[in-house]
Amino acid sequence: MSNDDWLLFAKVAQYKSFSEAARRLAIPTTTVSRRIQQLESQLGERLFIRSTRNVALTELGLRLLPKTKRLETVLEELRTTIENNSIDITGKLKLSTSDTLAQFLIPTLVASFSEQYPFVNVDISSSNRNEQIINESIDFSFRIGNLEDSNLIAYNICEIEYVFVASPQFIAKSDCEITLSALEQLPCTVINIDGKNVPWLISESNNALELNINTKYQVDSLYVAKSLAKAGCGIALLPKFIVKDPIKSGTLVTLLDEVNIQKKPLNLIYFDKHFLSEKSKVFLEHIKAQHSHLENMINPVIS
Repeated sequence: MSNDDWLLFAKVAQYKSFSEAARRLAIPTTTVSRRIQQLESQLGERLFIRSTRNVALTELGLRLLPKTKRLETVLEELRTTIENNSIDITGKLKLSTSDTLAQFLIPTLVASFSEQYPFVNVDISSSNRNEQIINESIDFSFRIGNLEDSNLIAYNICEIEYVFVASPQFIAKSDCEITLSALEQLPCTVINIDGKNVPWLISESNNALELNINTKYQVDSLYVAKSLAKAGCGIALLPKFIVKDPIKSGTLVTLLDEVNIQKKPLNLIYFDKHFLSEKSKVFLEHIKAQHSHLENMINPVIS
């Protein structure tokens, strides 16, 4: 016996007609009749006395009707509570991200989200280490790279495009032609996360090949890598969104433009898709709605 069947019983009793109840509920009269018959069969007793002109409640129907009215009231209150909760979603949303994304992407994203959901507080932690989402009670983590923990879920925001860059001064004083093989001798700046160097990968014949490079500088920040490149400290492999402005101003130039550099995923990582809180659900939907805008921010046209 479902709540819907009891609510249907109440409507038939209210209008004293199967056809009128069906009309008001916008369902076939045969459906109303069938469901009431099923309800009576489960009870083992009639709820209505039917005649060709009208429908009347039996003694059992009269006893049960007030209880179904209370059920109708409770369910209506429940629906109202859920609707209000959807309108005024509250709570604290805990986000983690890298220092780079915290400066470049998160402020704009959080500002647009807060306009739509002003009662949700946002706690942002920025670090270049990969936090344990479960242990640190993080709702969502923005991370660059493939998901390593199979217990987590990753929503792919976009694929990040990279370019080789160096300063004009470094190129001018370089003693050799800058080629892929020359990267083994030329000074390069590498990103190190959680004690591991992030490899430089190119795509060739549908395979990812790791380049052998001279790791002259090792940093944990894309912005530091950009600053070293601008200062003339060799070559860096950086996302387009990091180097768009210095390329435009001429303090950096791109190298090896013909090389097919492997893209890296920008993921929104979270733990459980089945039991997300309301604040997490609306944040995830907000990210999905911003998909095209975010991709244009991450992969700008550079020249």
